[in-house]
Amino acid sequence: ALGLVSITFLPQLEWSPTTTRSILIKNSDVYPKWNTKKEFLQALILPWSLGKREIQKLETEKFYPFGISVLFLAIFGLKNLKRKQKLIIVTIVSICLLIAMNTVSPIEPLLLEMNWYKLFRVSTRVLIIPLIISFILAGHGLSQFGLTARLALGILKVAINPLRNFLYPINSPCGKLCL
Repeated sequence: ALGLVSITFLPQLEWSPTTTRSILIKNSDVYPKWNTKKEFLQALILPWSLGKREIQKLETEKFYPFGISVLFLAIFGLKNLKRKQKLIIVTIVSICLLIAMNTVSPIEPLLLEMNWYKLFRVSTRVLIIPLIISFILAGHGLSQFGLTARLALGILKVAINPLRNFLYPINSPCGKLCL
């Protein structure tokens, strides 16, 4: 079995010092580079407050909008959980946010000493965890309101339409497709 694997494994061992992964460990560079904590929070919670031009210039690694209405419903859903569940969720989300903050994180020097963080390359990838948690909590919050799925989708459509028109006007190519 070792002979069969060695055909592909030995060349990889020889080439490993020249790969980008080894370069990342020597010269750590993790993206995105945040300028301020305000920019980080604005990109997550209220990206449209940056303005139409700025939101379209926003790097893809920086665009993970949670949305104010989802956060409101998630907070409402979190309120009705047991204390132990709240503590676990808040801890997980806090750790993920500290990692995603990258250059403005108070623990950035500590993170840059760890190889797993350097090899991660894009720190905002961990935001998928708080996003999923917020969607689950928002669903729990909706159920606390007693809203049906059809009514909730109607509310979302009414809330999203003005934002879509703001970002992609009718005369733009995407605006025509989104109608």
